[in-house]
Amino acid sequence: MRETLTYEDLVNQIKMLLAHPKHHNKLFMVVEGDSDLKLFRSILKNESLEIESFKGKTNVIRILQSLNEDYPDSVIGVCDSDFDNITGDSENHLDYQVYVTCHHDSEVMMLNSKALDSLIDEYADPNAHQQLHDRLLDAAFKVAYKLGVLRWVNHVEDLKIRFKALSLVNHVNVNNLEVDISIDDVIEELIDKSVNCRIGQPELKGLYQDYLDRDEDKFQICCGHDLTAIIAIILRQRTLSIDANINVRSIEQGLRLGYQKRFFDQTLLAETLYKLFEERNVTV
Repeated sequence: MRETLTYEDLVNQIKMLLAHPKHHNKLFMVVEGDSDLKLFRSILKNESLEIESFKGKTNVIRILQSLNEDYPDSVIGVCDSDFDNITGDSENHLDYQVYVTCHHDSEVMMLNSKALDSLIDEYADPNAHQQLHDRLLDAAFKVAYKLGVLRWVNHVEDLKIRFKALSLVNHVNVNNLEVDISIDDVIEELIDKSVNCRIGQPELKGLYQDYLDRDEDKFQICCGHDLTAIIAIILRQRTLSIDANINVRSIEQGLRLGYQKRFFDQTLLAETLYKLFEERNVTV
């Protein structure tokens, strides 16, 4: 991904490529960032499929809106669902041939597969190996769900909360595989660091509880980057891991390396893309 490009630059670049006879029979797929580029290049391999990336879901949608009318058979987009599968916005994206992940994002998609087993095999202390296989993911989901509900509230209510300012390591409490978080403390920090936030702490706590009571699917609510950050915090404990310095980057790289095409083949996104590829003579 070229950081200096605007989304208009990539639109023009793809138009120029499609105008060349060499690319007349190619299908371009635009994904949301470098990590997704690495993931999809590893599992979708065909000379007729060209995968490009651009930072940000909004920009990917803009790119497809710009290209879809003139190149309906040549360009598609793939993005994280975020909360679109809950709100119904994923259906709207189909107008521009933008397809979203079955779960919240690609990291959740990978975690809902055997890719995590490879990661555990790589990093687990021998004495903790089995309990990590049995309990690690559930422990991470327990905390990530609470954070995900806050993100969901912020998304639907448009509260302008800055989650990037939140340091999870200061809030996630771990004792082996007993993991928890104080949502009240998280809310306090988020409000303090979000200068444009449109709500106070009491009101946000009330909305949080309202949304929590809806008991939505954890695979739609939990953010993959929260999950991988929590897994990294858990695995830094010397009683559980052979690498006390493991970080989010290592976790997410390990998931991509462990995520095999046969895992992706079982997803609804794969089924949708493969039907589309078949129509356009692309075999992966």
